[in-house]
Amino acid sequence: MEYLQEESKREHNETVDVKLVYLRNRRKDLVKLKMYLGIGDFEMIRVLSQRMIESGEMYSFPEIKNLGIEIKDHSINQDVLKLRNDFIFFDELLEKLENYLKNNGS
Repeated sequence: MEYLQEESKREHNETVDVKLVYLRNRRKDLVKLKMYLGIGDFEMIRVLSQRMIESGEMYSFPEIKNLGIEIKDHSINQDVLKLRNDFIFFDELLEKLENYLKNNGS
């Protein structure tokens, strides 16, 4: 029984580690999103937002999926102000998710 508990804890910790790597990669995407907004490349913003939608679903982060939908819509409309606000929210969301996993994951 103790072995199963240890195995379960190990698997949980590995899942947390994978999710933290995922969030670090989304932070890199945020840097790219800001850069693309700066040069007015709304097509690349759409590409990255689609990736957020798909991967948010896959990694069980519905918040990231939903924000990806918002960013995609705002990029289609080329709404710079809403995109800037989306990116601020994305940064705050990543911070909250990372802190949650670090403090509650292990």
